[in-house]
Amino acid sequence: MKDCVYYIYIAQAAAIYAGYDAEEDSNITATVNPLKIELTTSLKQFIDNWNMFTAKWLRYTCFERLPSHKALVTFVVSALWHGFLPGYMIMFVPLAFYTAVGQKLHKVVRPKFQSSDAMRTLYALVTWVGAAVTICFNGTGFQLLFTDKIWLVQSGLYFYPHIIALLLFVVLPSPTRKPDTSKKVTINGAKHSHQPEKISTHTNMSN
Repeated sequence: MKDCVYYIYIAQAAAIYAGYDAEEDSNITATVNPLKIELTTSLKQFIDNWNMFTAKWLRYTCFERLPSHKALVTFVVSALWHGFLPGYMIMFVPLAFYTAVGQKLHKVVRPKFQSSDAMRTLYALVTWVGAAVTICFNGTGFQLLFTDKIWLVQSGLYFYPHIIALLLFVVLPSPTRKPDTSKKVTINGAKHSHQPEKISTHTNMSN
């Protein structure tokens, strides 16, 4: 029986290493956030809250290590991670393009709808519908897997989500990029941004 105490210590060490400690945090075991999934207003928000551990793994091992075409390559890796049937590629590869469209919407269109609560609500409703349509349409590739079945469904809908996304991408101007003032820190082969600390110029005058 004296050996049992060591088993307990090993189990405790494994639990602490996995993130179980005195601070309660149910998120360490959650893989999806159902509410944010159902109410998502962007593809990025959907990805961040669906299969979250895999999304983080793809981000740190693939996305942040790539010098260019980050989203496209990451979605290709995600498709291959699911399997080698064509439906996975048909679903995931277009999502890289939809991500680029979403970035334009967020940076170019969204600021024009921040003048009032009504405008913000309108923008949220429209983007919620758009995100749902995008996910459901592209999700046919994941569900049907084979090209003949996918073509039958998507062509029956005249590929309208692809057409709308293409028009938005062409019509909307590219957002201006802010200069990157962060320092790149390499951790395990991946470069991470490190923002320098800001020094406050405000003085507490209450004393």
